[in-house]
Amino acid sequence: MDPEINSSPSDDTVSNIYIRGEIQPTQITDSFDFWCLYDEMDTAKSEYLKNRECILRAFKNGNLYGLRINETDLMYKKGVRDDPKFARQSNGELSMYLLPCFCVKGLSTEENTDNIAELLWAHTRVWHLKLCEKLLDLLGIKPSPEYAMTINRIKLGKFKVTELKKFAKNKGLKGYSALRKQELIEVLIHIVKESDFQY
Repeated sequence: MDPEINSSPSDDTVSNIYIRGEIQPTQITDSFDFWCLYDEMDTAKSEYLKNRECILRAFKNGNLYGLRINETDLMYKKGVRDDPKFARQSNGELSMYLLPCFCVKGLSTEENTDNIAELLWAHTRVWHLKLCEKLLDLLGIKPSPEYAMTINRIKLGKFKVTELKKFAKNKGLKGYSALRKQELIEVLIHIVKESDFQY
């Protein structure tokens, strides 16, 4: 028998939103799911739309992956499918528990045996759920070095020059005091780690 849930489907904890439904990676092979994800990017005015050819090619080649929640009886009874965290097309039509995130899986050019994520995206309304990290973990892959540097560049761009100089100092860099913001970012993107952005 399913346990009772005291929270609403819009609660922000993963266990409450999905009412113990298991999160699974899924290969995006259905065109409806593809267009749900694409429409989510479009309505979010995501810069990732400039990569639409890469995303479409990944879908056609079977290299596009997302995250889906396996439905439980309790999820069905509680109507969790209507939760705004799930992907939907621009006309409002809902996917079946597909989350608004995806990964373009590719083969590393450096090591022919290691799979990497050439591209990762998650809608801003679910960033706090760390779905990209979950997707990478479940697929057993890592982001490409280019992608990691792009993410670092975006994250560092949100900091003030004084904060960037503090990063540089903490990393033991020399000669950073005269650098401008963009110069600091270009130096730091190669050495910062995900843990550097934890507060």
